Amino acid sequence: MNNNMSQAKQILIWKNEADLADISVNSDETLDVLGVFTEGFVDKQKLSVRLNGHDAKLKISLIFVGNAEEEFDLQTVVEHLDKSSVSDIKVRAVLLGKSSLNFAGKVIIPGTAQRSETDLRFQTLLLSPYAQARTIPSLEIIANDVKAGHSASVGRLDEELLFYLQTRGFDKSSASELLIEGFLKEALCDLDDDQQIEQWNIISHKLASHTHE
Repeated sequence: MNNNMSQAKQILIWKNEADLADISVNSDETLDVLGVFTEGFVDKQKLSVRLNGHDAKLKISLIFVGNAEEEFDLQTVVEHLDKSSVSDIKVRAVLLGKSSLNFAGKVIIPGTAQRSETDLRFQTLLLSPYAQARTIPSLEIIANDVKAGHSASVGRLDEELLFYLQTRGFDKSSASELLIEGFLKEALCDLDDDQQIEQWNIISHKLASHTHE
C-alpha cells in the first residue's frame, strides 16, 4: 500500500505492524513518521520509501519496546530519486526478557540526487542478559555531492549516570526509569502535547509490565 503525500507537511503515527505502509514523498513535501511498537511482529516486515521529487523531506522515528520472547524484524529501504532531498531515520529500542530486534536499514542515493542529505542512526538498550539486537545501517551512494552519515550502537544503561542519580536520592529502579524515559522521549519531541502524552502512556504501560532485571 502506498501513502502519497499531497500536503506541505504531514505526520503519520504507526502503532503496530499492520500500520506499516510504503511511502512516497514528492517535491517540496515534508513528512514526519513516528512508529511506536510495543507488541512483537508476527512476520518479517519491509518498508520502502521513495523521495520522488526535489526538496522532498522525510523524518522517521521508530521506537521498539520488547519483552518476553517478542521479536521485531524489519527492513527499510529509502531511495532518494531527485536533488536536494533529505531523509533522517532514527531507531530507538529497549529490549527486555528474551525479546529481539533484527533491523536492516538501507539508504540509496543515485546520481540524480545530488545535494541530498541522509542520516541513519540505530540505538538499542538491552535491559536483560537474554535480549538480542542486530542492527545493520548501510548507504549506497552514487551521487558525489551529498551529506551522509550512519551509526549503530547496542548497550546497557550507563552505570555512571545510574550512580550519579542514586547520589541525588533516586533508588536504582527510579534512576533506570528516568534514563529510559530520556532515551525514548526524544523521539516524541515533534508531536503536540496531547500526542506526546498518548504515545508515552503506551510506552510506559509496556515498561511497567515487567520487573527490571
